[in-house]
Amino acid sequence: MKTLLTAAAFAALLTGLAPAAARAQDAAFSDAQKKVIDTMIHDYLMSHPEAIMESVEKYRQESEASASRIYDEKIKTSGDALYKDAMSPVVGNKDGDVTLVEFFDYNCGYCKLAFKDIRTLIEEDKNLRVVLKEIPILSEASYMASRYALAAEKQGKYWEFHQELMRNGANNESMIERSAKDVGLDMDKLRKDADSPEIRAALEKNLTLARDIGITGTPGFVIADKALRGHYGVDALRKAIADTRGSKRD
Repeated sequence: MKTLLTAAAFAALLTGLAPAAARAQDAAFSDAQKKVIDTMIHDYLMSHPEAIMESVEKYRQESEASASRIYDEKIKTSGDALYKDAMSPVVGNKDGDVTLVEFFDYNCGYCKLAFKDIRTLIEEDKNLRVVLKEIPILSEASYMASRYALAAEKQGKYWEFHQELMRNGANNESMIERSAKDVGLDMDKLRKDADSPEIRAALEKNLTLARDIGITGTPGFVIADKALRGHYGVDALRKAIADTRGSKRD
């Protein structure tokens, strides 16, 4: 019987043929022809196992690119939730010309590194606006720390408390409350505000927003309608800020 597919043709099929087209082509073959093709596929893959990995990697890259485009579009339509949410504390220059949004968890080790980066950027760039989005995803202690942090904003001491939590940790209630006392917060008011439906709803809103724009871990950043997922380091953040500022001048 004459061979219907060369090895090269099969490789093209493996890496490039759409599922619907592959099904249509398969339906055109007789059972005897399919057996020949099955043998060819087996022999080809045994001789070229790397073809499977190449195909899987290509599929992964295309899937990630597709997801990234979807998330980018979602970011563009979520401007108010990202940049103007009244329940998200703002540090740095509140009227700055560039806004950097950070999603974080107080018990995330990489977030502690990112905190140092953010503090450095605020100190050196007096025209930077930073929006801090609490997404407590790691533990119950993280959730408590975030509730207390947003409650501290009502006493005008969010940034001070935020820094204490990042420096000293937020692994349990005693650590969190010790940091609150160290910055002079009214503890009775803090506990009451932290338990309010308003603050709980704000955290849920942050978590939903993060999920919608593809931030599934911490830290995560958004700048100029683009997401930076993971700990990038201060130099990469500087570049993103400079690029954003430069694009505004063009």
